[in-house]
Amino acid sequence: MLETCRKLLSRDSGKSIRDVVFFIGLYFYLWLGVDVRLIYYGVGTVANFPTFFQDWGFLRDHLSYPGGLIEYVSAFLAQFFYYSWAGAIIVTLQVWLISVCTEYILKAIGASRLRWVRFVPAILLLVTYTEYTYYFDSAAALLAALLFVCLYLRTALKDSLFNSAVYVFLSAIVYTIAGGAYLLFAVLCVIYELFFSRRRAMGAAYVLLSVAIIYVEGIVLFGVSMGDAFANLLPVSWKILGTENPFETVVVTCIAYGLVPIVLFAVGLSRMGGPGPKAKSVGQKGKGQRKAHRRSGGVSRKLSAWCNATPVRRWCAGTSLLLVVAGTSVFICHESEQKALFELDYYTYRGLWPEVLERAQYSPNNYVMIYAVNMALYNTGQLGDEMFRHHQNRHTLFLTSEEVLEAWWKRFGVFFELGCINSAEHALIESLGSNTERPVILRRLALLNIVKGDIDTARVYLRALGKTLFDADWANNYLFALKSDSDLSRDRFIQQMRELIVEDDAIWQFPENEPLLLDLLEKNRHNKMAFEYLMAWYLLTRQLDKFVGNLGRMDDFGYTRIPRHYEEAILLYSYARRRTVDLNGRQISSESQQSFSEFNRILSMYASNTQAAYNHLSSKYGDTYYFYHVYELSGMK
Repeated sequence: MLETCRKLLSRDSGKSIRDVVFFIGLYFYLWLGVDVRLIYYGVGTVANFPTFFQDWGFLRDHLSYPGGLIEYVSAFLAQFFYYSWAGAIIVTLQVWLISVCTEYILKAIGASRLRWVRFVPAILLLVTYTEYTYYFDSAAALLAALLFVCLYLRTALKDSLFNSAVYVFLSAIVYTIAGGAYLLFAVLCVIYELFFSRRRAMGAAYVLLSVAIIYVEGIVLFGVSMGDAFANLLPVSWKILGTENPFETVVVTCIAYGLVPIVLFAVGLSRMGGPGPKAKSVGQKGKGQRKAHRRSGGVSRKLSAWCNATPVRRWCAGTSLLLVVAGTSVFICHESEQKALFELDYYTYRGLWPEVLERAQYSPNNYVMIYAVNMALYNTGQLGDEMFRHHQNRHTLFLTSEEVLEAWWKRFGVFFELGCINSAEHALIESLGSNTERPVILRRLALLNIVKGDIDTARVYLRALGKTLFDADWANNYLFALKSDSDLSRDRFIQQMRELIVEDDAIWQFPENEPLLLDLLEKNRHNKMAFEYLMAWYLLTRQLDKFVGNLGRMDDFGYTRIPRHYEEAILLYSYARRRTVDLNGRQISSESQQSFSEFNRILSMYASNTQAAYNHLSSKYGDTYYFYHVYELSGMK
């Protein structure tokens, strides 16, 4: 058994098994830990996530500039982030191929002892996914450059003229498909010629050839700007720096790009005085150079002992160290709060309201989270009973705080459900302006225009969606339905939404919440969301007179009981005004009456000193409207 393990974990087999362990672990972490589908749905946050259309014009546009082919293929593959398991497979394959190319290049220069470096780009790129950013196309360009470097090394001969011809030929291809990532290809080839082939004149010539290729092909033939000619698809491209991607992830991706050149340059410097290569191809270089390196390098006694250990011990130690480094990097960089907010956005878009409430228990308390929670509470019939279990304030109903005024994508849901059709459309147009034409935005624009009755505009969005991978069936079903019934009179959802909309709705200016909601109720007295949000607004702004004045509207919605927070507000109003409230036969529950009496008793114990009573009251009544009315704080229990 032990002998079998030794054979399995011999130098080559052990490396293969370690690779399998590492990349399977990476796959499962991307699938279950990161959940890459959240990046697909991250509208407003992942602004540079691409759209893909099954259309010749879309392909033609991408072939009109250097790097367009990589962007086209990357956009296609990125659509499979729609399924987390599929997106994780694609990313894992990408970083595995980068690892394979890195190892091949290291072997080509006789630096097999540094083959552990092959895992570093994979870990660095994994870090960018834990931050929920999109660098898939930059990583694809990195992979293309490394693949062509491997091809160059494979065909390298002693004949300088032949190598120069191969370099120019490969350069033209690499620059066309990978854009600015061609610079990585050029740098690695120059370093190889300068330090390892010892053809310094040819290395210097490659520098001039590279600049000429970029200028002639990029600026003269394709007609792109100087910036795009040199930087497209690099992490420093304006397409990335112009988005809200964290600076740290830009730096991490730049390190992934620079790692192999730095390693080659360092190895080359360390061998400046040594003999040049003996053979003309990669296959003829390995063993002799490895032995010379072992003789000249030397290692410490402890390192020698470790290297001479049994294959099993050596493999276990190396694999454990790799997993510890990868796990530590992920643990340090993983944004759990960011993931929670992405999950809330995904569940809100899908209308998975129970999941929103469950996720909110583990999410940071901010305006966006409470806004989503309030939508979920309304859609599950709990807004009047449970809203003060969460950290509410006057900005959480409609995201009116200056901190989140640009969160147009997230604001669409409430606008649309309320029937503020023009405000909802404005939110989507603003989202479209700061993002690519994402299917999730186009789908909502199509639905909104159908509800609005602008069928011609709706057809434009539906036809665009018909060219996408995963929304085409939805779009084509609506296009087919519109052919036979342009008014969609048999579509119950569309007809219900049309009953809610305000036809002369102007773009709503913050923070005029009350007039908007009153206008909606005047248009349709059965707009339940408008009613509950109006009552919630009165509670949040502590306008109990207006709150009580609108209690009669409960008859329009068939309430069989009074929601808990309404009861609490009524008791406060009655106590302060010394008058009873007509509840049209409804009764306040004994639980609310008892909790109100106990709240007042505790407050009187502190002689109505609210600051002194804070700790006592928050522990027992931090989820009640009584507590919010006194302290303007909630969710304390």
